[in-house]
Amino acid sequence: MKTLKKKIRTFGIVLLITAILGCQAATKQSAVQAQAVNAGQAQIAVEQRDTSQAFTRGDFDAGYTTASAKINVGSLANVSASGVRVSGKTATISAAGTYIFSGNANDVCIIVDAPDAEVRLVLDNLNITNSSTAPVYVKNAAKVYVTLAENSTNTLSVKGVFVKIDGAKAEAVIFAQSDLTLNGSGTLNATAQNGSGITSKKNLVITGGTFDISASSHALKGKDNVNVAGGRFTLTSGKDGIHSKNDDNAESGNIYIKGGTFVISAEGEALDAINNIKIDGGSIDIVQSDEGMEATTIDINGGKITLVSSDDGINTSYSDKEEIAEKSAGTAASASSVSSSARKKGGMQNISEQAMHTYLNITGGEITIDSQADGIDSNGSVYISGGTVRILGPASDNDAALDYDVRAVITGGEFIASGSAGMAQGFSEESTQASFVATFSKTVSGNISVTDKTGKIIVQTNSGKSFRSVVVSSKDLKVGETYTVKAGSESVSVTLSSITTGGGMQGGPGGMHGAPGNMRGGPGGIKNGRNQNRGLTTDKVKIARNQNQGNRGCLKSRLLLDTPSSLKSSR
Repeated sequence: MKTLKKKIRTFGIVLLITAILGCQAATKQSAVQAQAVNAGQAQIAVEQRDTSQAFTRGDFDAGYTTASAKINVGSLANVSASGVRVSGKTATISAAGTYIFSGNANDVCIIVDAPDAEVRLVLDNLNITNSSTAPVYVKNAAKVYVTLAENSTNTLSVKGVFVKIDGAKAEAVIFAQSDLTLNGSGTLNATAQNGSGITSKKNLVITGGTFDISASSHALKGKDNVNVAGGRFTLTSGKDGIHSKNDDNAESGNIYIKGGTFVISAEGEALDAINNIKIDGGSIDIVQSDEGMEATTIDINGGKITLVSSDDGINTSYSDKEEIAEKSAGTAASASSVSSSARKKGGMQNISEQAMHTYLNITGGEITIDSQADGIDSNGSVYISGGTVRILGPASDNDAALDYDVRAVITGGEFIASGSAGMAQGFSEESTQASFVATFSKTVSGNISVTDKTGKIIVQTNSGKSFRSVVVSSKDLKVGETYTVKAGSESVSVTLSSITTGGGMQGGPGGMHGAPGNMRGGPGGIKNGRNQNRGLTTDKVKIARNQNQGNRGCLKSRLLLDTPSSLKSSR
């Protein structure tokens, strides 16, 4: 044991000396790393959240027998169905089974109180307008299915401030304490002037139907998970369009979209999850948002996403999840205080540990972002291996089209992002697909095209915004070749001297060949696609990067040492 401890101590000393020497020879180290990357030796894979059990067979089953209990809410006094108890304008279901609701009424409440039972509520042209209570409240059940009958149009609304039901806050048009699934092919219109649209305190699953939801709070909310396999959604919300957060479990709070068509207008985030957002398909049109998407980790594997945001387009941040984890561990007061203090003083260890578990991962899909602040903002890393990404980024030099704190690695796909130049970042040298940052000497506008020396278009995009820098990556870019970036009547030439290359300064119409490889110039200065004054930024901290190349080498080495098992690197 003593021998082992001695070996460990010796090994630690060697590591320390190596780190110091590495910092002193950062330029040489960077060159070696760049050579390894250029040889295609660095491959990084992200281990995504398993969603294979997100849906059950029953979630897709919208069938029922018309011989089931039928309840007309306009004449509750005449209801005598088994398993249903009526008291005034409240109908309480206390047994497993299928119950078909129809009719028109005001201030009616349907309550499900059937412990350990599965209950199906079929809405068949049901219209309820309430002043202060949820039209549908699931108090207790193993699981509840809400099926929208074929060719039916159902309208549920609450005009006033929600009041408690049996002492519980049920502040949504449909509110469930249990797992809740909505399916079928009918239509549901839901309006909450002082609350949410549809809420589950456990898992919210939707596999079909047409939904038009307007809510002052969240449109769709699931405490543990929100899983959507299909349906058509028009969501208008005073807070988030789709929201998932569990204050008691940092690993819960997930959104999974397998399919569906969405049009979302949100005052807050369009998609907001504490832990993970995963998108495998569907069409998502975010016409208004503060931030388009926010979570600790985001995986986009398919689908078509178009988003407009007044702040960041897509944001991965770990601060909220970190606070929940500390609270769950019973260390909220002390740990949160220490973490905040450490970060404000530049506590690199704390930041790197959290940041290395924070990422945006794009493997496919078609993504278009129009943001007023950062187009992509990751408090950790960005990984792109497929898909098409178009970003119309910020005009402000305090933001960037691409913003990350650890690294941005691109190995496939097509990427073109325009924005300001002051905080511009390009891709990291771990990338295996070539990329560059082109910077214009003045603000330009117009459609963007990138052509090779023969005039062949490599990538192009429409731009209705002004910008000064463009970040480009494509499988057709080759190291050693020269490319022309044109915006309107202005152009700039860039020669790719390495896998990640800074831009050349624009020299008037027609362009001027820029300095190969790295260059310093323009606001902030671009080098290796990175702004030298760029800070490590989170919601709570900003640590300025030292302009010294050696210090940046030390920072990078530290982050690489802290890589978690979820990010597997094979070299």
